[in-house]
Amino acid sequence: MVVTEPLTDSEFESVGWHRGELLGDMAHSFSYLQRAADRRIALGGRGVPYNFGLSFDRDGRTAQKAVGQLAARLLELFPGLTETKLHHTWSGVLGVPRDWTAGVTYGASTGIVIAGGYVGHGLTGTNLAARTVRDLLLGESTPLTRLPWVGHPAL
Repeated sequence: MVVTEPLTDSEFESVGWHRGELLGDMAHSFSYLQRAADRRIALGGRGVPYNFGLSFDRDGRTAQKAVGQLAARLLELFPGLTETKLHHTWSGVLGVPRDWTAGVTYGASTGIVIAGGYVGHGLTGTNLAARTVRDLLLGESTPLTRLPWVGHPAL
């Protein structure tokens, strides 16, 4: 994730972003954006290099290659922001199944629940998974328990 410095009214006017709509780009190299209450744009997406052997930067530094890619994407989406600086960045470990599909399973006979593979949608994914697991544990048939990710194996 990268976050801009606070933008002026004229900068927001130049990009045509007037309210708090969430934006997403689901191309192969997807990105997601939000206009923050403090007048910044938060942009996240792919770009952190693969770390061989399950390693990651334990100090939480964001790879400069990823920051550069996200900064370039910001300007692709909003060419009027050429003078806008990035204020800070952050990143985390991303768990992705081979088929890029999240899943929730519950073995009633074992009591084992497996949920994960949120492919970059961790906050909303974990919330939805928890509510789905609740219904599965209660043995209820609900719209959540009928979602296609229920019973989807991690590949």
